[in-house]
Amino acid sequence: MNLTVDDFDICSKNKLLEYIYGNLKYPKKSRELEVQGKALAQFVISKDGSVINIKVLNGVDSDIKMLVTSILEKMPKWTPGKKDGKPVNVLYTIPIIFKLTD
Repeated sequence: MNLTVDDFDICSKNKLLEYIYGNLKYPKKSRELEVQGKALAQFVISKDGSVINIKVLNGVDSDIKMLVTSILEKMPKWTPGKKDGKPVNVLYTIPIIFKLTD
């Protein structure tokens, strides 16, 4: 199966979100305080596929920032991005929505 660059990008983002939300457990304190919102996470997939330089730019509260950082730190290696056939670092920025449900 040959994917276009756009198809591969969409698939990667979907798998990333699936991983994040599959490992997300709302922090107890944040739930009790009814904290909701968007955490904006940024990280780099390095040339060797490792996740590096994790930053949570907007994390709603400190417990959510720590949770997002922890989830990203535990992420398995990726297939690195390539440019002109050579591995390159790729910057990702992704919003993670925290919303309480009944």
